Amino acid sequence: YWCFNGRSGKGTFTWEYVEADLSQFVGNTVRVVFIYAQYGGDPSTWRPEMGFYVDDVQVRVMRSGSLNDASPDQWSLANISSFDPTYGAHSGYKAWVFNMTTGALKPGVDSSLISTTIDLTAAKNATFLAWFRFNINESAGLPPDVIRVEVSDDGGMTWKSITYGVRMSWGYSGKYGDLADGIADGKSYSGINASGYGWVRSTTLTRLNCDLSGWAGRSILIRIRVVTTNDPAYTHYDSGLYPMGIYVDDVAVIGESNIKPIPISWWVYV
Repeated sequence: YWCFNGRSGKGTFTWEYVEADLSQFVGNTVRVVFIYAQYGGDPSTWRPEMGFYVDDVQVRVMRSGSLNDASPDQWSLANISSFDPTYGAHSGYKAWVFNMTTGALKPGVDSSLISTTIDLTAAKNATFLAWFRFNINESAGLPPDVIRVEVSDDGGMTWKSITYGVRMSWGYSGKYGDLADGIADGKSYSGINASGYGWVRSTTLTRLNCDLSGWAGRSILIRIRVVTTNDPAYTHYDSGLYPMGIYVDDVAVIGESNIKPIPISWWVYV
């Protein structure tokens, strides 16, 4: 768009949405500049409310390439057995993982794992369920390292957090007594897992509201969002006691529907 003329929204002065594909600049550092220019005209007719208003500017990055590439988001569906108490999945042999390394988290990341569309149009109520295992730097930053769960009902245009405050948790999972059933997923751990760092259920995290009933009647997306600070005075290094990163497994949305049961007389037996 080289120019907007007159008032936005076909003269209604509402917000207009603009999206530009930046794929051609992948691999480079870019700067986006918004220019407001007025050519000619009578300066005496200019009013303070006239001008160019910009809000909610985002650059969204999606992963590409192999699981071992240096892509900024670092999300991957990893093959990790649930029999491994340190790195393992909650169940089965796969889990979503942000940062597979045991060392530092990548700085300056704002990356999300986004669900497919979840149809709640016939839902009476709904609850978000998932299992988390995490280890993030809990020191203050600009912003601090963050895990959030957010919901969108307009196809990802806008998002609403179901996390109370900036982040749902900090430190490592189980550090503050939020392990399910008092211990890590009902399993007996030893070594580095004895004092925590187990899988925790989303409903045991006191800063996460898992109730999705407010979106009943609509289709939604859910994203698990990770933000790390880019403050140069702040390090993401960990001692190595636990793997740095976020693990997510066994994600589900459950609830009741408003659909009436089909009477038995409607069925045809053959």
